[in-house]
Amino acid sequence: MWKYRSKTGDQSHHSEFSSSTPEPAQSSSRNSSPNKYIQTLSDGNYSSNLSSPSTQSESLSFMYQLFSPVTTSSSSSSVTHFAQSPSHRSSMSQDLSGLSIQEDPLVNSSLMFFSTRTDSESLRLLSMSTELAPRTLEILLRNWEPGGEYFKSAIRFLQQSHYCQTIVGVNWTRWNHRDETLFDLVDENVLEDEQPQVFVALLTADLKFGHELAQLNAPWAQSWRSATQQRDWGRAKDYLAAMGVHHLLWQCAFVVIAKSFLERNNSRIRGWVKGTPFPDGSHRQNYAILDDCREHSLGTDSWSYAHLWSCMDEEQLRYLFA
Repeated sequence: MWKYRSKTGDQSHHSEFSSSTPEPAQSSSRNSSPNKYIQTLSDGNYSSNLSSPSTQSESLSFMYQLFSPVTTSSSSSSVTHFAQSPSHRSSMSQDLSGLSIQEDPLVNSSLMFFSTRTDSESLRLLSMSTELAPRTLEILLRNWEPGGEYFKSAIRFLQQSHYCQTIVGVNWTRWNHRDETLFDLVDENVLEDEQPQVFVALLTADLKFGHELAQLNAPWAQSWRSATQQRDWGRAKDYLAAMGVHHLLWQCAFVVIAKSFLERNNSRIRGWVKGTPFPDGSHRQNYAILDDCREHSLGTDSWSYAHLWSCMDEEQLRYLFA
């Protein structure tokens, strides 16, 4: 049994796995290949008709794959398509007919993890699975529980590059338009008082590792990446404004970029050697950033202060709170 957990506790978000997806039908031939179809309904949800070959053990009959890439097989070729749903969140309008999967898709592990084990045991097993690394953050966020244990696991994962390859990409599994990216999952499953820290952690990891963008990404991914590449604070702000995301996510992106500018500028100032030109530009830019932080009331509340204070000296802190 798998539960879709909601931060609101609304029972409509809880579903029996067996009731939402039919059991795979047993094939009459042991050599036939499974065919999987996912159909996009007019309301944006997905339905599936699944058939699979008979297996050597009935105990494995429940393990099957439910994912957005759909493979249809014929006697001579195998062509991969992607089911698309209308959405304002992900950039999925491009022609995907040429995409193919280079590896056999894994069983949708979010349906099996966190179902019969304790949270601690599930988190431990998730951290030990190298095969699941590209989808570990998605699995974690789909099964999120408050209290700190999941947040600590997320921070550990986000410190390692191989877990962070598709942070701003589209999720491997998509049930509807509300879960297409990791950031959508934070909106849906993480309590409001934890959301800023999770958003900041995700964006900081993406800034740090900067993996090449995937073929499918959040619609704001390119604007965000452009903001991370700027050296002019004004241009960085323009790209942040172009992201077009909700206010809290914009605030988190602003704080992450502001910190990167302050760290870079303060490093130049601390490295200044007497007798060489003083980096006045870095000094002026720092105070322009602090002025913007004050204007947007960032750096003075608990979550943004926790992210910014370590990169500021005493003079800058006094200026921020003046």
